[in-house]
Amino acid sequence: MTLFSLWVLAIACWFWRGGVILPAWHGIVRPAWLFSSPWRTWTLAVILVGFFALALAPGLHCLFQPKRIGAYTRAYKSVALFLPHTQPERLLFAFLSVSAGVCEEWIFRGFVLQTLHSTMCLPWTAALLVSSMLFGWNHLYQGSRALLTTTVTGLALGLAAVSSGGLVLPIVLHTLLDLQLLLVFHPGLPADIKLSTIDNPPVHESVAPR
Repeated sequence: MTLFSLWVLAIACWFWRGGVILPAWHGIVRPAWLFSSPWRTWTLAVILVGFFALALAPGLHCLFQPKRIGAYTRAYKSVALFLPHTQPERLLFAFLSVSAGVCEEWIFRGFVLQTLHSTMCLPWTAALLVSSMLFGWNHLYQGSRALLTTTVTGLALGLAAVSSGGLVLPIVLHTLLDLQLLLVFHPGLPADIKLSTIDNPPVHESVAPR
């Protein structure tokens, strides 16, 4: 899917759902089994915070310890084909990351998830699982491992959308997951920086959805 077609599809989904899916999901009743008691709500919040803290850890690690960038760059070599190498590519990747964060959330959480539940009358659990699997399948081009990681990430983003009642939170999280690759992947760094550490970081090759 090209960048242009991604935006066209996202805008079409936005209009189809009435143009109100960004700030809030009006009239959507959240799943009672998940929000019927405070301890369940807080448990979900803790799980989501933990998941996204772990997912964003590589970017934060490189932000506060730049000498670790070399080790992360080497760890991402299996997906280097999909990552930016030059400065123009990095600028384009930043725009692509923002576009993916906005458009894919409109499509998969704003349109697919809501349509499965409110129009096709699937239970929330089934709607979350199906939309997450479709989201993961959309990233199959990154490999079978990415299929699993993006499916799990899609489920977390779906829960973030449902729990927050809108798409602002998942859009921000999705965009940050993609943008952090600009922090952890620097193939053009000088050799003395890239080889400044011998330890391999605990990196999950790519949890970023894109």
